[in-house]
This record gives sequence, structure tokens and C-alpha cells, in this order.
Amino acid sequence: MQGHRALQDRERATAGAAWQERGLIFTAPAGAPIEPSSFSHAFSAMAQRAGLGRWHVHEARHTAASLMLAMGTKLEIVSRVLGHSSVTVTADVYGAWGPLGHLPNFAFPAPQFVHAAATGTPVNLSGVAGRLKADDGLDLCYVYDLGRATALLQTADTLTHTTYNVAAGKLTTNAEVIAAIKSIVPGFDVELEPGSSAPPSYLDITRLHHDTGYQPEWDTERSVADYIAYFRAGNAQ
Repeated sequence: MQGHRALQDRERATAGAAWQERGLIFTAPAGAPIEPSSFSHAFSAMAQRAGLGRWHVHEARHTAASLMLAMGTKLEIVSRVLGHSSVTVTADVYGAWGPLGHLPNFAFPAPQFVHAAATGTPVNLSGVAGRLKADDGLDLCYVYDLGRATALLQTADTLTHTTYNVAAGKLTTNAEVIAAIKSIVPGFDVELEPGSSAPPSYLDITRLHHDTGYQPEWDTERSVADYIAYFRAGNAQ
């Protein structure tokens, strides 16, 4: 900060009478507020100089959210960092699940189903606020697919868009998750009300596939098998 203050003092002296004193720490060269477009251009230029390609601030925001969720950061904290109006908005946009994920997950019950099946305990849905009917679903992107897609975006030679959806690109219902669990744990049982309580929600990954070749590798059956093995190995979350 001392170095930045010295730089600003030099800019103030250079601007002379044209300097606009507004008490701001980060300013345009003459003291005025920085235009959002100027900041975006500067950010993209820095990303290119660092060898990351043409990145924009909004892409960094999505990447940060995805990585925080993949690391197991609580959904409420990610929601506050992103400035979402509610945790439900965050949950609807970012549907990653798997090892080190949220247990329970506020938005959908799949992790609770897998945990109960792996540990032989009753299904506890007390921490799940929605999507509790059999045909309710979400775009469930397993954590390993999320990490691989993020890496492909970061290392792509050319990206033709500024925003990409990192997801499975399809709807996975509670009934499908339960069926996958029963193929491994035949005695698993949970009673859900039939029907659905929310509109289908999944993301279009056409851009991601076109520019990086990404295709989800972890379907419901493979994800459930891996997640059950993870819990049976003694991992708590």
C-alpha cells in the first residue's frame, strides 16, 4: 500500500490542477473513479501476460466459486463471497457433488442418500431444503469432472467466449441416484413422494465442449460407486 500511495502521489503531481481529489485509494490517472471497462481490459491484459490466455473478471468469479465448492467450502460462505441474494441462487447455479462436498447439501439430497447407503445408517434429510420428490433433479456435476473441465479451460490455447458453463449438461433425478445406489447396495431403501417440486434445472455445455473437447466422464452410476467407496474408506465428508 505504501508503494501504491507513492505512485498515486506521483500521478497527483503530474495531473496538477486536473487532479480530482475524491479520497479514493484506487483511481484513474487523474483521480477519477476507475471505469469498469478499463479495469476489465487491464485484468485481461495481466492474464495474457501471465500466460493464462484471454480471461475476464467474470470468468475468474465463476472459477473461484467452483474451486471453493470443490474444496468443501460451505455453501453459505460461497454465497456471501459471490454476493448472491440467497444461498438458493448459489445452489441452483453450482451443482457440484462428490468427495469433500457439502454434507448435507442445502439444494439436493443425493449426498445424503449415498452417505446413508455407504454407512448403513438411516437417511437424514434434515439439512436439505428442497428437491425432495422422486422426480426432482439437478445438473449434478461430479467433482472430478468439475476439476477436469476447469483445467481444460485454463490450459486451452484459444477460447471463443467469455463465459462457460461447467456442468454435466443433463438432469439427474433423485430416482436415478437411488437406482444407482441400489445396484451397489441392494438393501438401500428410502421413500420419496412421487412427482417433482421444482422445474428441471441443467446447464448447456455446448460452448465448453466445442472449445475444450470436454465431455463428462462421471455418469450417475460411476459417481455413486466412487462416492460410496469414498465413505466406506472412512471419510466423513
